[in-house]
Amino acid sequence: FMTEMTVNRSRDKAVEGLHELDITNEENDLIEEAKAQSDELIHLEERAFAAGEAGNLRVATELVYGPAYLAALDSIYGPIDQFREQLRARLAQAVELAHRRAQWAGWLARGLVVANMATVLGVFMLFYRRRVIQPLLALDACLLGQLSGQGDNPAIRYPDGDDEIGDLGRSLKAFVQMEERIM
Repeated sequence: FMTEMTVNRSRDKAVEGLHELDITNEENDLIEEAKAQSDELIHLEERAFAAGEAGNLRVATELVYGPAYLAALDSIYGPIDQFREQLRARLAQAVELAHRRAQWAGWLARGLVVANMATVLGVFMLFYRRRVIQPLLALDACLLGQLSGQGDNPAIRYPDGDDEIGDLGRSLKAFVQMEERIM
């Protein structure tokens, strides 16, 4: 008992640790109330040690195992239990809030991913349509015109591009010119 009171000081260290946490004033009051009741119990235990040292074991036993001691213990555990319940409820609210925020962030992230995909697809389709589909359709129309025998078809476009469509347009133009020479 004396080693706990003077050296280990587990109770005091626990109270200091609780004060370092982000606790409310009401929770702090409960801790202080339990500590004050614990101090009263210490006085009762000191009286029991004094009675035991004086050889009065009956009084020492009554002090440690009697109704006063049990009432003192209850007066300590009551505020501690209230503190635990309040802390548990507050932490449950914090967990619920964090859960809702995480869900909201997840939905926001999903929405941003969908928006990003739509943007990429939109830009890709605009680029693909302008740089691939339209030139190929124009070359196809030119080739169909040439095959139908309409002669010189001014619809041959994109022969100056540096990509595959430009190469295809130049090849088609060269083909048309070659065909005109042969005919």
